[in-house]
Amino acid sequence: MGSPTNFNAFRVSGGGATATTDQMTVEGKLAGAPVPAIDTPAATDFASTTVGVPVIKNVTVTSFGVPDAAGASNLTINGVGVGGANPTEFAVVGDTCSGHTFPSGQSCTVNVRYTPGSPGAKSAVLGIAHNAAGGATEVLLRGDATPLPVPAAPVGAPLGAQVAGAPARSALAVSKLRTTHRMTRRRALRRGLRLSMRVPQGTEVLKIAVLRVRKGHVNRKPVWLGFRVVSRAGLYRVRLDSRALRRRLKAGLYQVNVTPGVSRKDLGRTVTTRIRVTRR
Repeated sequence: MGSPTNFNAFRVSGGGATATTDQMTVEGKLAGAPVPAIDTPAATDFASTTVGVPVIKNVTVTSFGVPDAAGASNLTINGVGVGGANPTEFAVVGDTCSGHTFPSGQSCTVNVRYTPGSPGAKSAVLGIAHNAAGGATEVLLRGDATPLPVPAAPVGAPLGAQVAGAPARSALAVSKLRTTHRMTRRRALRRGLRLSMRVPQGTEVLKIAVLRVRKGHVNRKPVWLGFRVVSRAGLYRVRLDSRALRRRLKAGLYQVNVTPGVSRKDLGRTVTTRIRVTRR
């Protein structure tokens, strides 16, 4: 058994023997100089949301070096950014950390928004550059996404009236539809009609209809109707020069309807322009 007898001596006794000494050496290790240290969560979970519906989470960053009067343990955050597997699904939307220095015990916050563009599990990393050991820290960002709900068919509609892919079709529409808005009957007979437009990504076909306009009303029955196969998105020019169309372009006002689609049955929104054919 050992026990101190006073502040300057130590006594050991047992087995019929007793010894006392005041010759003791205490060994230890001095702490190093104060340095910056950083504390962050290892991961932030955004749980599950619907495609296109954003969720925002806060990532807290804390300075926790040994405090010192000279500020040698102060943590400086140089910047933050998103990388990893799905960086486009996550974005920094708030940041009280970058460009600031924090004494030990103080914290700051990075706000991250998760907006899934497609169903399934997604992940990324939030990179934090700083002046602590290693120079950078990564926080894992993870979330899940479920598909958009399919709109219900109108009341009274037959079963199966909701066509799959309707949201995608409704988004397709050409832009910058241009034509010659005034031409003579002779020119129409010789050249037909020329159109130019910008076709959106995903378009496979164009439905083009020419309709007569009388007294401000568009005749529902087309003068001419046809489809064009589209090989790529972007600028598209087409000449409508069928004999049937040229023959039917009498003097008067016409409306041209252009509707893009992924097929002849799956069509998007219609864009229109008008052409006046004069006698001469």
